[in-house]
Amino acid sequence: MLLAIWTVSLALALAAMMVMAALILRRALLQARARRSRAVVRVLQGKIFAFLGNEIDESALRRALAEADGRSVVDLLVRIDRLIRDDGLRRLVDLIRSLDLDTVLRRRLASPAGADSVAAIHSLRLFPGAETERTLRQVVESGPGAAMRLAAAEVLVDLDAPLDAGRLVSSLAAAGGLESRTSARVFRRLVPQHPELFLRLAGGAPDVRQRVLALDALGEAGMLTALPVVLAAAGDPMVDVRAEAFRVLARLAHPAAAPAVRRGLADPAWEVRTQAARCAAAIGLVELTGDLEVRLDDEVWWVRMRAAEALARLGETGLAILRRRAEEPGTAGRIAQAVLMQGAG
Repeated sequence: MLLAIWTVSLALALAAMMVMAALILRRALLQARARRSRAVVRVLQGKIFAFLGNEIDESALRRALAEADGRSVVDLLVRIDRLIRDDGLRRLVDLIRSLDLDTVLRRRLASPAGADSVAAIHSLRLFPGAETERTLRQVVESGPGAAMRLAAAEVLVDLDAPLDAGRLVSSLAAAGGLESRTSARVFRRLVPQHPELFLRLAGGAPDVRQRVLALDALGEAGMLTALPVVLAAAGDPMVDVRAEAFRVLARLAHPAAAPAVRRGLADPAWEVRTQAARCAAAIGLVELTGDLEVRLDDEVWWVRMRAAEALARLGETGLAILRRRAEEPGTAGRIAQAVLMQGAG
């Protein structure tokens, strides 16, 4: 029995050592390949600059690109638009197209998600056309990871290509891609083409993040037609939605928001009270100076500060309140003094 245990232990140890050796070998091979690829890319870059400087002719560069391995060419393409601009970039892109190397770039998107694949997606904006748009839509719908789906959507927007915004939202939600700042940028750019969709999302999407992104996009677009939806969102049960609603109301700057802002200044969530104070200042709601004064005694520092800053922006009425409160001891007096000094500076 003891012999069997020792035999099994020895076999497991040997197996572990073999796996470790295989992993080390694999890493060494990958590093060696990466070094070779970088070396080839440096050579190609040198030839490209020589071509653009009329030091070598097009046929020499064409041969160099045609003879290079696909991985090196892709590595070159994903960084080339950072190195070359304007007419030189156009000449190079035309040459790459003539060699069908943009097809190599599109094939790269079949590889696992990663920084290089995301870079490859962004480089596809150099090669507009039906094939590129088809590839990008496939990535949007079923790409391996949120980063690639978002990158593909962003490039489609850059190319002014038609994009099913509803399917995009569903795809990003399924991949967990709605938390990225890129998703906010993409949503903002899609609003003009899909206002009804974003109004619907802002007003009733079951996912809080979808509602917040939709509200943000509507606000960035300055869509006053969205005002009823935004006002309703200011009373939403979710804190994030209410806070975003007041950010949007500040951008829209419509005086009809005054009753909602007054309620927001008394909201149980400090995040909402903070945004409501900023909103009052942005819209110029002088009639809410009394409500803002109450917030100078708020239990949360951010609310006190934003209320004081709002009063300072609301003209003489607000400044008079700050000067009076600055004479008082305590937290409200110190906040009022600080904001008045900022204004004096």
